[in-house]
Amino acid sequence: MDTNISESFKKDIEEIIQSIDGVDHIDHISAKPVGIGYILIVKISVLGDMTVNESHSIAGKIRAKVKNYKNVKDVVVHVNPV
Repeated sequence: MDTNISESFKKDIEEIIQSIDGVDHIDHISAKPVGIGYILIVKISVLGDMTVNESHSIAGKIRAKVKNYKNVKDVVVHVNPV
């Protein structure tokens, strides 16, 4: 079941994601409760001519940065081409 995260929490996560080079836009962010924290499911879009390795590198950067945010236990990143 998705859980509502506060608007300020979501905005902070969006700012972290947008700060990473190569992210064209954020498609969706959802949260699953885990104890007192969350697992975030992030869907982003990148340029369609990017290699799989490049897009996975971006996803790894997103996961690493977002996972350091308060109460985030894990992050799943799905990458779509634009």
